[in-house]
Amino acid sequence: MAETVYCLNWSFKLGKANRPMTAATARKRYEDSGERFTAVVPTGAFRGSGAGREPVILTFHWKIGYAAAEFMDHCGRRTVKHVFRRCGDDLFLRSVWVHTYPDDDPRSSPGDASVIESYSYARPDLLTHIVRDKTAGETVTTRYDSVDLTPNRDTVPAFGDWARIAAYERPMRSGS
Repeated sequence: MAETVYCLNWSFKLGKANRPMTAATARKRYEDSGERFTAVVPTGAFRGSGAGREPVILTFHWKIGYAAAEFMDHCGRRTVKHVFRRCGDDLFLRSVWVHTYPDDDPRSSPGDASVIESYSYARPDLLTHIVRDKTAGETVTTRYDSVDLTPNRDTVPAFGDWARIAAYERPMRSGS
């Protein structure tokens, strides 16, 4: 099985890690300095690790309380992104972005998606769902309150224990 690769960031355009680093350096950034780094986790490293065979891209930048899990399609394009906010030892899933592309052109970037959906969660119980359909030329925004955000809360994982933060299936409720 392939091992997790650590780097400064992942280039979706080039389909590769930029500025690789050792696991020890990444651990120091994760546990001590809070500086940004990315873990490129191969699919199959744990159960439920994404929608396809592509690796899961995890980015951490604790200095600003940020973490993200990004999933790619077979063309290497970002299709789903989960954004988390760190508050002490807790993580809160703040938003989910879903990109739908009009074709299988591997040169497409997230900006080329024909439909972009976002689910933004705010405490204590708010959900905003926005659908931007470029083909139809319309944007629809729906807001919900009284949404149970308990599933959006989790604890910060130990370094290397990426299974929960890299889970593809996340609650994207349309409200109550």
